[in-house]
Amino acid sequence: MKGIIKKGTTILMIAVFALAFYAFVIEPEILKVRKFKISDDKGLKVLFFSDLHMRHYTNFHAQLINQIKELKPNYILFGGDAVKSGVNFSDLQRFFTELSKIAPCYAVFGNWDYDIGSKLKEVYKNSGVILLDGKEAVLSGKNGSLTLVGMPLNRRYTFTGNKHPLVFGHYPHTIFRYTGIEPVLYLSGHTHGGQVYIPYISNLLLKNKYPILKGMGNFGKHRVLVSAGVGSWLHFRLFVPPEIVLIQF
Repeated sequence: MKGIIKKGTTILMIAVFALAFYAFVIEPEILKVRKFKISDDKGLKVLFFSDLHMRHYTNFHAQLINQIKELKPNYILFGGDAVKSGVNFSDLQRFFTELSKIAPCYAVFGNWDYDIGSKLKEVYKNSGVILLDGKEAVLSGKNGSLTLVGMPLNRRYTFTGNKHPLVFGHYPHTIFRYTGIEPVLYLSGHTHGGQVYIPYISNLLLKNKYPILKGMGNFGKHRVLVSAGVGSWLHFRLFVPPEIVLIQF
């Protein structure tokens, strides 16, 4: 019996080590692309990603830039949380400079960005990224255009236009601070898809706080797409790899 217990303990320890190695080393470097088609009447491709959480520029960030470049979006939207503690701002500016060379790039603030807002504004300005903190822009496609609304992090925003806009912000629940004509879609991040995702269980445990952990769904009457993001706090992800989202309008 002792031999069986010892063997079982050894197998369990190996399994735990393998899972930890995968979660800390392998999965955070895997980049997935998700594609959604909202319509095809405007001839417009929008790339959305969130939760970069950069400290230093790494091979993963080079991979991210190359993957976005291959997708050839008309516009790039970043949903906030650019940094983590100890960020190298030169590396951050390098990343966003490379990003803005691909296509016009718009960003909103995330909660990790809030305390370094002035420094991040400088990074965005120097790298060619446009910060839409409670502002609007027009996204033009081959056959039409959309008004883009960048939601402020902790304030309400009223849209006064009469055509359905595309709205993006950091928190999923920020859509409830929006008033005006119904958005064609609201894009957000923040959740990291739970960072550890166990089907059914993660959704059940976090349902009250995050009705949608990742993917497309409804927040009240609003159609919302929540991205699982590309970064993490501790370089740790389990069964919810980094993702970027390409949306066709």
